[in-house]
Amino acid sequence: MEGDVVWVMPDGIWVNGARLPDSKPLHADPSGRPLRAYPQGIYRVEAGQVWLVNPAPLSYDARYFGPLPLTSVRGSMSKIWTW
Repeated sequence: MEGDVVWVMPDGIWVNGARLPDSKPLHADPSGRPLRAYPQGIYRVEAGQVWLVNPAPLSYDARYFGPLPLTSVRGSMSKIWTW
């Protein structure tokens, strides 16, 4: 949300002092191609911005590209079936 504080650290993404589970960036993808993590630092979520982090370790998300304009979000997903 606007005003939240995001820490990008070697052990993962932290939001307002709480580390997001499974948010540690990987050094390479499953095929061995290198991945470049977003620069470490402390960032404030600005108006019209969003940091998207998926709790799946292999997700290509804000760990690597940082914040996006909120206008780039077209919808959301939710589970409809699990086993």
